[in-house]
Parts: sequence; C-alpha cells; structure tokens
Amino acid sequence: MKSIEKEFDKTQSKNPNWSSYTVFASTVRGKKYSEDRLKRMFKKLVSKDDYANKDKKGLIKNLCALNICPKRTENRGKFALDNTKDEKTINGII
Repeated sequence: MKSIEKEFDKTQSKNPNWSSYTVFASTVRGKKYSEDRLKRMFKKLVSKDDYANKDKKGLIKNLCALNICPKRTENRGKFALDNTKDEKTINGII
C-alpha cells in the first residue's frame, strides 16, 4: 500500500494544480492493483471535495479501467485481465 501513497505524493508534488482524483488516476494508471486495494486507497487519498458521493462507483469503475484491475476467473482461481482486447481505448482515457 505504501507504494501507491509514495507515487501519489511524488505525482502531487510535481503537479500541485491537479485535483487529488487526477493525481490518483495518474498514479494507478496501468499498474494492475486489485479493485479492493484501489477502493481503499481511493478512500484514503482522494479528497471528498473532488467528487460527488453519488459518482463514487462510476469513478472507481473508471479507475479500474485505467488500472486494468485483475479479475479472478472461476476456473483454477487464476487472474485474467478485464479488457485485454481494448487496451488502446483504456490507455487513451487520460
């Protein structure tokens, strides 16, 4: 968990005019963190002033697309990527 916080702090110091959500999105982009970890760190690092509470689920979903959250498959418990066929679209979001 510390790595997300450290990267978040580095990105924030380099871009002081960015909102905490933008910094967080930039920090997790393409890193393949689990959805649970993203949610916990989102709650900890992103200011509640940066989003409306009703939009939180959509923002988390967008972060998972940026992050490419691993998803457990039903067989053998291995991880598979959500959107392997459309990475160019995901990478073009931010």
